[in-house]
Amino acid sequence: MNICLDSVDVGGDLLDFVKISDKKFGIAVGDVAGKGLSAALLMAKLQSTIRALVYDSQSLADLGGKLNRIFHRDSLPKIFASMIYAELSIDSGTIKFINAGHFPPMLIRKGKIEQLHKDAPALGIILESVFKEKIISLEQNDFMVVYSDGLTEAQNESGEFFGEARLIELMKNSESKSSAQLGEFILSDVNLFIGKTPAHDDLTLVVLKKVNDL
Repeated sequence: MNICLDSVDVGGDLLDFVKISDKKFGIAVGDVAGKGLSAALLMAKLQSTIRALVYDSQSLADLGGKLNRIFHRDSLPKIFASMIYAELSIDSGTIKFINAGHFPPMLIRKGKIEQLHKDAPALGIILESVFKEKIISLEQNDFMVVYSDGLTEAQNESGEFFGEARLIELMKNSESKSSAQLGEFILSDVNLFIGKTPAHDDLTLVVLKKVNDL
């Protein structure tokens, strides 16, 4: 499996990569409501909490519940964090994940693009939120793309948003690209779109691709 992880700027976005075993890895993508130092500090705490809990949680649903209760307890009122946490089995291409109010990941398979649903509110909103573990199996040359709102909500000089439709169009006919190539292609188009307009939000992008070992 090929993996590309990219982030731009520092703030309330989370991008973390955790080695659980030789064959299993965790990837966390998140976004704390708000900007600046306070958002960055809350996200840093969330990152450290994930790393503290991930090895001992019975399931991803259990992990999501623990993270939500801790974030709800420790954050300020009306502050929340969207998050996707995924665990990858390198040999099989199986990905288990939970989605706490984050933009749905996209699955690219044989030229078709499917949005994978979110099933729970963001962390910190409802104390007893229930999280459901989802499982997908990537087939040869499939992609899974996870991103933050800083990508689709990037704005150009006219105030136009980059948008989900533009992102989907970019990802068509991408089968021949590696994960790194697709990630760089998307980020390059975003940069071209915004031009000299200052970025108004953090941008995080993760691209996973299933390939056979040579």
